[in-house]
Amino acid sequence: MTERVLSILAGPSRNLPNRRAHELFEDQARARPETIAAVHGSRQLTYGELNARANQVAEPCSSAGSRAKASSASRPSGTWTG
Repeated sequence: MTERVLSILAGPSRNLPNRRAHELFEDQARARPETIAAVHGSRQLTYGELNARANQVAEPCSSAGSRAKASSASRPSGTWTG
């Protein structure tokens, strides 16, 4: 009985895309940049605005990750620096 109740509450099952969440979001931002993506109180952000902000946050993170990978590649294996 519990499985039946859960299946009713969950709705119909469907196959999910074989893509990451940020890739699906970027697809929406490219296809509908002027469509409202988020609302908080009276503030609204379009997909284009939200994607631009996400990219601003992600860029320093990905740059830091690239630097960490480059510096760890020059370290001998088994060396830990903390």
